[in-house]
Amino acid sequence: DSTAYTLTVSGIAPVALATPTVGTAYNSGTMTVQNAATWSTSGALPTGLALTSTASSTTDTITGTPTTAGTYTFTVTSGTASQSYTMVLTGITPTTLPNATVGTAYSSGTMTVVTAATWSISSGTLPTGLALNASSTTTDTITGTPTVAGTFTFTVKSGTAAQSYTVIVTGLTPTTLPNATVGTAYSSGT
Repeated sequence: DSTAYTLTVSGIAPVALATPTVGTAYNSGTMTVQNAATWSTSGALPTGLALTSTASSTTDTITGTPTTAGTYTFTVTSGTASQSYTMVLTGITPTTLPNATVGTAYSSGTMTVVTAATWSISSGTLPTGLALNASSTTTDTITGTPTVAGTFTFTVKSGTAAQSYTVIVTGLTPTTLPNATVGTAYSSGT
């Protein structure tokens, strides 16, 4: 005698997801489960990412734009099926920097990466008067006092992570004028 059996393996597929990059739109691709059920997550899903739908279905995706580099471990559950994932997000955060004013001390605030590396400006130019501290850690800042108004676009790099920024420096230049002499025609220059 022989008996036929059907083996059904339940779980969420795939068992690994693509790695997102900070500041870039992300879509995990379709996650599937055998039986329709409500979807949920537990643990640390990267900030800016979420399940597309938590409705009862056999498929779902994780979408969004991640905002913070780091290592995230979370579990996706649908009914009795679950799958744990770990994502290591690379990139430099934040993805924007504050604007500046001529003659006023400036700090970009802390820029962060996951893995310590040497920081540099890989393209473009910082506003005149500002400098990258260029340390070899997971954080760095741009500081100084800008001396020229304008729009400055540059890319900060740390290891393999890079982030493009635009900083607008407002204010009048020059910040000082030549002295005047009583009874003499005056020109402030250009």
